[in-house]
Amino acid sequence: MRRKASVLRLSPNEEAQLVREELESRRKLRLQQVREQERYIARQVRRQVQERRQQQLQMLSDSLQIEWQQQHTLKLQALSTLYQHSLETVGHAHRSAQDSEPDLEALAEKSVERQERAEERHREALRELSARRHEEEQQRCRLIEARRKALVEEKKRAVRVASLPPPPPNPVESIGKATPRPIRAAAELFSVTHCHMPHSAVDRETHTEQQPSARQAAALELQRVEDLRREAARERQEQLEKARLRGTHALRREQHTQDRARLLSELERLQTADLLRRRQAVHSVPAQIFQPLYRHEELRDEQQRELEIAFQDVYTQERKVKGDVVLQLVPEPLPPLSAASHDEELDVTLDPECAPEGEETPSETPGGQPIREEHVRSAVTGPP
Repeated sequence: MRRKASVLRLSPNEEAQLVREELESRRKLRLQQVREQERYIARQVRRQVQERRQQQLQMLSDSLQIEWQQQHTLKLQALSTLYQHSLETVGHAHRSAQDSEPDLEALAEKSVERQERAEERHREALRELSARRHEEEQQRCRLIEARRKALVEEKKRAVRVASLPPPPPNPVESIGKATPRPIRAAAELFSVTHCHMPHSAVDRETHTEQQPSARQAAALELQRVEDLRREAARERQEQLEKARLRGTHALRREQHTQDRARLLSELERLQTADLLRRRQAVHSVPAQIFQPLYRHEELRDEQQRELEIAFQDVYTQERKVKGDVVLQLVPEPLPPLSAASHDEELDVTLDPECAPEGEETPSETPGGQPIREEHVRSAVTGPP
């Protein structure tokens, strides 16, 4: 009895790889469908926006046309009204000029009245000018008149003083004067022996023992002067000491002010440097730290989708592929098998004894689709 031909079965790894490939192809197909749908929706949106824009432009042009037409009509009406009014008022100026002829008598009376008022104002101005000049002249001559009156009064007073009798001599002034010695004459020349002696106003001091001693007064005065000198030196020394203390205090306060300003500037510089360092540290921190974990997953998925879309765009642009990209992929040739990678246990080729000659038994997937030889070889040897 002839053995039945053995059916080629896939290993679990091959089945999982085929499932992954099928899912990948379906996912790519779904991405293409979604992209085509998005493009179609975008075209629809652009067309709707263009149509709405054309409608808005048409409505705007219609409204501007209607507004211009209304303004043009209003201007025409205003100009026609002005033209009719101008036609009606032709000759009105001539008629009004003829009706309102000037009154020559009234104009002459007004000119005479204006002349009289001008002459009156002129006379008033002349009187005011003369009064002002008279007042200025009085102001200028007042000092001269006052000086003249003072000289007259001084002359009268000098005459009155000169006419007064001389005052009696002051006895105090005659103390220091030497008494003239009486002129002695011979006794035969006098008829009487009487001599008139001048009276003296000097009194002799009777209490001489109560007068202070000049030496003691000089010693006291010297001591007082010495005390005053010491007091002045002490006050000057105190003033110098106070000035030195004030200078020291002012210098210390100025030093403290400068130290404080220097410390504030140093603190401000350090604060600025620390703030700059903090900003640099914050800028150097990646943004993913402040994002939740699900956002990291979303970013990775988005990056993966962008890479897939970019790869698909580049591939379709270079190959000029139309339709499904998965169906248009051309498998690359596998590298030659090496002795190290060959494993007899994983060899799933047909048994030459069981397989009929000149006939190949194609393998089928669980879904009923035939498996290509390239897929089987890649499953056996691994990816290139």
